Amino acid sequence: MKQFLLILFLFTAMYNQAATDTAGSLTVKFTTSATGATSCGGGKDYYGPSKNIVACWIVDSNGKFIKTLLAYASERIQWLVNWKSATSAVGSIYNTTDAVTAATRSTHASRSCTWNGKNYLGVDVADGIYTVKMECTDNHSCKSNIVSFNFTKGRTTSTPTTANTGGFSLITVSWEPNLTAIDKVTEESVKIYPDAEQKFLHIQGDGFLEANIYNILGKKLITTTEKKVSLQGLPSSTYFVILKFKDGYVSRKFVKR
Repeated sequence: MKQFLLILFLFTAMYNQAATDTAGSLTVKFTTSATGATSCGGGKDYYGPSKNIVACWIVDSNGKFIKTLLAYASERIQWLVNWKSATSAVGSIYNTTDAVTAATRSTHASRSCTWNGKNYLGVDVADGIYTVKMECTDNHSCKSNIVSFNFTKGRTTSTPTTANTGGFSLITVSWEPNLTAIDKVTEESVKIYPDAEQKFLHIQGDGFLEANIYNILGKKLITTTEKKVSLQGLPSSTYFVILKFKDGYVSRKFVKR
């Protein structure tokens, strides 16, 4: 019974680690339309019946900027005031790292962009609730079409209801987890073994990131990013290891004699 509870504990620990930054992709599609502010600023700020600038970006549950997905603006970029404010708040004004970019659009049309679950620094973000925001204007800052939708980044598909609203239509927002990434690390591709003198545990496997070693009571004893792990100081016993790889997690057992 104790061994079963230990195995359950280790599996739960591995699952919780894996679930914190699930790989996947968010797809966003929408169609822009005119704001209707043709007399804004005496007409001098009005771009025309079809010209417009538009941005789409991600923020976390606290409203903090995560990443720009799309920005069509160029010399009129400063009039996307909500997107500008979001990027300014993290000290990276108008950040478009890995985003779809272009100049002012000559027509209103369908737009699409994707998100890979990383922030603008290229770091995987934790699973949780995020918001995709869209902003479009055709008259500087007099009037903007603005809309936002919450979705959940995690191990299940998230497709929030997206009725036509806020000057946008034909909106779809869909998060699809890439759970096959965890399956890429197989039992056959990973090897661990103590050396003959029982001084080190050797780890083999592509994309290795971290090892956590537990005793038979479930207490974590060692956390390391090294593939050659010192066992000196550990008494003779059975140990369990949770190995974190770029594409997933593997749990193993070894005996130090």
